[in-house]
Amino acid sequence: MASQTINFITWNVNGLRRQRDQKFQELQNADVVFLQETHIGVGDIIELYKDEWHIFYTKYTSSSKGTAILVRKSLDFEHISDEKDNCGAYVVLKCKLKGQPYTLVSVYNHHTDTKTLDKLSRYLQSMTTGLLVIGGDFNTALNRFIDKKWNKITKSTHSKLLLFVEKFMKSLQLVDIWRRKNPMKQDYTYYIRDSPVSRLDYFFIPEECMWRVKSCDIRDLEMNENKDHQPVFLEANISAIPFHKVCQTQSVSQWRNLKKDLTCETSSLLGEESPHAVSEVDIVSAVNSLQVSDTPRPDGIPVSFYKDNMQDLIPFIKMIYDRIHRGVFNCSEKLFNETVKSQHDDSQHFFNVDFLIIATILAKRLEDVMESLPKGQIPKDSATLMITPKTHYALISLSHIKDELEQHKNSNPTLSQDLLIIENLLNDAEEDFSVEKYKVLHQSCPLTPGLITLALKSYASQLFDNLENFGIFIFKQSVIVCFQPEDLDNVKATVKNSVSDVYEMEILSRGNGELLQLNCSGNDFKDEDSNDWYIDTFQKNEEKSAEICTQLDERDAGTECDENESMDVDLRSAICGAPKEEMEAYHGMKKNTPPLLPVPSQSRTSIKRKRDHESSDMNIEPPLTTDMIMENARQILKRVAKNSDQINIGSRKKATIGIFGKSGEGKSSLLSAVLGKKNLLPSGCFGACTAVVTQVEANLNDSNYKAEIELFSQEEWENELKDLFINIKDDSEDRNEDLFEIAKEKIKALYGVDANKKTLEELKNNKKFAEIKTFLSISKKIISNSNLSEFTNDVASYIQHSELRPGDWYWPLVKSVTIMIPDCRELLEHIVLLDLPGTGDCNKIRDDLWKSKLRECSSVWIVSDIKRATTDRDPWGILKHCIEELGPGGKCKKINFICTKTDDINTEAYIRCANLKIDTISEDKGKTCILHRNDQAKTIVKEKFEDSEIKKIFITDNQFQVFTVSSNAFFDHSLNLESSETEIPKLQDDLRNLNKSINRELTRDYVNKVKGTLLLIQSGQLDPDKKMIEMKVNTLTKFEENLRKSLIELDKYFDNISNVLEQHLSNGVDESVQLCVASTKAMIAPNKDGRGFHKILGALCKNYGCYWSKNRDVVRDLNKTLAKYLHKHIDEDFYQIFPVTGKTGKSVQEQIDKFSIIQSDSAYPSCDILDNIQNFIKIEETKLKEALNRDIVDMKMDIYSSIKITILNQMASCYQQAAAVTGIGSMKMRQELLISTVDKIKQDMFNEAKVEVLKKLNNLKLDIKSALETGLQEAIERSKSKTSNNKRKDVSREIEQLERLLDQLYD
Repeated sequence: MASQTINFITWNVNGLRRQRDQKFQELQNADVVFLQETHIGVGDIIELYKDEWHIFYTKYTSSSKGTAILVRKSLDFEHISDEKDNCGAYVVLKCKLKGQPYTLVSVYNHHTDTKTLDKLSRYLQSMTTGLLVIGGDFNTALNRFIDKKWNKITKSTHSKLLLFVEKFMKSLQLVDIWRRKNPMKQDYTYYIRDSPVSRLDYFFIPEECMWRVKSCDIRDLEMNENKDHQPVFLEANISAIPFHKVCQTQSVSQWRNLKKDLTCETSSLLGEESPHAVSEVDIVSAVNSLQVSDTPRPDGIPVSFYKDNMQDLIPFIKMIYDRIHRGVFNCSEKLFNETVKSQHDDSQHFFNVDFLIIATILAKRLEDVMESLPKGQIPKDSATLMITPKTHYALISLSHIKDELEQHKNSNPTLSQDLLIIENLLNDAEEDFSVEKYKVLHQSCPLTPGLITLALKSYASQLFDNLENFGIFIFKQSVIVCFQPEDLDNVKATVKNSVSDVYEMEILSRGNGELLQLNCSGNDFKDEDSNDWYIDTFQKNEEKSAEICTQLDERDAGTECDENESMDVDLRSAICGAPKEEMEAYHGMKKNTPPLLPVPSQSRTSIKRKRDHESSDMNIEPPLTTDMIMENARQILKRVAKNSDQINIGSRKKATIGIFGKSGEGKSSLLSAVLGKKNLLPSGCFGACTAVVTQVEANLNDSNYKAEIELFSQEEWENELKDLFINIKDDSEDRNEDLFEIAKEKIKALYGVDANKKTLEELKNNKKFAEIKTFLSISKKIISNSNLSEFTNDVASYIQHSELRPGDWYWPLVKSVTIMIPDCRELLEHIVLLDLPGTGDCNKIRDDLWKSKLRECSSVWIVSDIKRATTDRDPWGILKHCIEELGPGGKCKKINFICTKTDDINTEAYIRCANLKIDTISEDKGKTCILHRNDQAKTIVKEKFEDSEIKKIFITDNQFQVFTVSSNAFFDHSLNLESSETEIPKLQDDLRNLNKSINRELTRDYVNKVKGTLLLIQSGQLDPDKKMIEMKVNTLTKFEENLRKSLIELDKYFDNISNVLEQHLSNGVDESVQLCVASTKAMIAPNKDGRGFHKILGALCKNYGCYWSKNRDVVRDLNKTLAKYLHKHIDEDFYQIFPVTGKTGKSVQEQIDKFSIIQSDSAYPSCDILDNIQNFIKIEETKLKEALNRDIVDMKMDIYSSIKITILNQMASCYQQAAAVTGIGSMKMRQELLISTVDKIKQDMFNEAKVEVLKKLNNLKLDIKSALETGLQEAIERSKSKTSNNKRKDVSREIEQLERLLDQLYD
């Protein structure tokens, strides 16, 4: 499957002539490379790599310049145009990658350049198409506090280049990708003498395109000599955008008609302009800063339309701005601020371009205000704390922002007016916080960075207003708080007690010149060496020092600090050392309301709904939950019995829901939606590998995402590896192509490219071979992480496969993976979701594990794209071949057929195809067609089920249900489907109800255990009445007599069903003996064309009689074929004896339910003590019978499957002999061997299968009798025991309390 990402690298290589091959080796995992300081000219050595790369480079001979862009030739690439700076500062490449447009820019910003970025900015504003990706060495640190390593360096001001870089970023609305992904981390790209100095190399991308970023890392080089710059890696998604409305607007008049609700006052175009009107310069600047890309828009109008028609649209943009300013319309009501949400990132929303233009203008004004704040000084010995946002998707209180800016309105008279427009522009939060009104900030809104920075400043003011002296310094989307070193403990306590979902805080320095390092990478010096290192580096290497940090920032008033002076910086702060009383008065009542809040998760808002049965009367006391009932029972027992902890909460196997479906059918999206969180599971996580059994359950222990990965043992893997190499090296005509492809795929995934071309001995000399041997010394690997994205990356190599990075995947070593999800108790506390792979595997251990897991499924979900659900035979084929494991040989009680991707529909085509009448279609054609197709699909799928063999097992209506779901529409409300119409809530209810049912059963079992204990206590009280003692003895003696009689009756029942099955089995043996040879010939005969059948037959023999093709679309099972006549003769009675659900009048479960040693209530004298004994016995009986009924399901699986297993065992030696036959005529020899063996052993083989069934049935009888006899005899003995005088207790009131708790559970 093609990769869904493109890997970029930007790297200052410090000359390509030195260590050329080593440097190109570092690029092996990249698709696109940006290089700086190439130092190459015409016809230089880079031309040597043109066989592997498309190369675009500046031919510049300077020893300190030169840039290049390399695109790997294996990547789908189309060249459009390229521009190269004649001074070697940049290369711009416009192209298509994997069919999508890109503008790629490699930049080297030399410290002597003052106009390069400005020139490049103007070019990109007008010429960019598609996704703009800029990478390069910009020779300046954007944040002096965390982008530089050493204290001495930190004291130096920014280089003058910082101004140009910041201006460049603003002009194109660019994001420093690595810093956005790592807001508080310190890592460095520039090194001196192999030691990290600062971060000078960046990837930039427009804010609106952050959804395309998957990851961004600074990585260590394999080459350690002369380390100069570290490369930065960027992984970008190429996934299709979730929604892209087709633009029908071709002219300004069409645009005006579409926007008529916003521009209806044509008269306002004439006459005197408002004093607060927006200027034409502001509009043009804002439009130019927007990028022409494939970003979706709610109205479908792209940026290019506005750029092409800018002059004509300016008057109307002015009008919209004026109307918003005057409050003529509400932006939310007019849908001016409507958005389209990205499917990749909940925080990313896409706005219409007219909204972005006005928001960009206001964001620029806001930034100008912040930049105009007065300058100040950081005391040289002060301690520092940094605060950054964890998210750019948050709720903000604008009243805090207004307060922060209030004192600056004199310097900017339009500020208060701008804030009114901002308040109108932003969406209201859906939640009502009563004290404070909050607005929603989206990641792609131009206003978000500035507003978040001001909110951080307000938050810092709130947190530290108890300090005598402190200062707050604003940086790009972060603030630095400076305070006295003696306040360090106070600040640490405040940080510890202020954990938030939206803020991240870290102390950078303790003061007195001591700088802390945060998550530093590289080789750190010892503190005592830093002074010598600094003098040696910066005084002896003046040229390089000048490039980095000896130039003063022009904003710092030209004052350089010496050792005894404070460092001069921008003090963009309203408060510095304000008294506590003044601060409290300033903040007033808002002191305890945070400026920012996290946006409530989709799961909480979408799942939490009022249920139909919930009463609106708040005075009615709600029923107790199972947890509360359990705890109440535990407390009752604790008050009465000393050894209360001896009664444990019951445990049982979790209910398993098996999920069928090929990769691409929407399983991952379905499960993410059902579990209530978008992108919870990566696309392709389920079914990505050939046969790794993957299951999902709840993590009930902590809030981490966790994976338990079960690995092969060293011995198992060595055996597997030998078989893989046998398959790979097999060049005979008998070679099975499926086994060959699987073997090649596994070895390349694990050991790297071309590993499949090596011998096993050569592979053992591979470094990876030794690593894997060590790796397999553990039987289970545990991965745990609280961050979902990081967790997914960590787990990927064990459950996913990609040909992009051979040697990086470990799934061939994996038997099974269990993924545990936090916060899923309501849905998955007692449930496991099990992926049933849609492909076969040549490893018998995995195949047996797959079948054993399949037999555990109590329910099955068949997942199929709705476009194929009614026609695709694959799901039905797999079900047909697994019918034994699911039905008589398993415990499956229910099948859900789930049609996915229902929102993916071509409306016009469907109307024609379905012959829908126009007058019957509502205004929302899409929704009408979706719901119509859903109904049709349900009808067709149900009809196919009625005609299938599966219907014989799942006979009731509620055992087979069809769902038509849309995971996209469940999250994306713009698709106009109600939540209920996506049918995700139905599946959630299905899980929730099953989970509740199991929870209720476990709780009921526990409460009954407690009740039984109390009944025993109550009945064991001494009574001086001899008559009562005699009655008690007689009653218990009667119970023992009844137990013997009931066991005799149970014996008779089992003898009867054994006789019935024996007769049917005998008939089955006769028919099997008669027809087995013909059946064998038919099974092992080739299809009509016969091509390649010798390979299939060889695989069948090798796999002991069973062949599944890689895609499981071809199945041949000789053992099943030989067993079918025995199964045919017993099936009807077997379903009666062991039904999947319900009552038949003949079942073992019903017989056990009837079993009781208490024959009738009237047969025994009535008194309190005897009543308590009877009730205790009843509870013990119920407990035993429920446990037996669960065990019977496992026992009946052994009985039914014993026929096929016996046949396999009888045929095993024949299969081995047949598999060993090779060469010319091998197919015929194998066929003759199989046929002759079946004919030779048929009588003994089928009789042995018959005997095995009856033997296992008899074992079932003995196990049931033993459990009942032992358990009830023990209960009778306990009832005989007496309680001493000093232990007598009246627990009747506690028993009544327990009965009331049980009543709630039975309700």
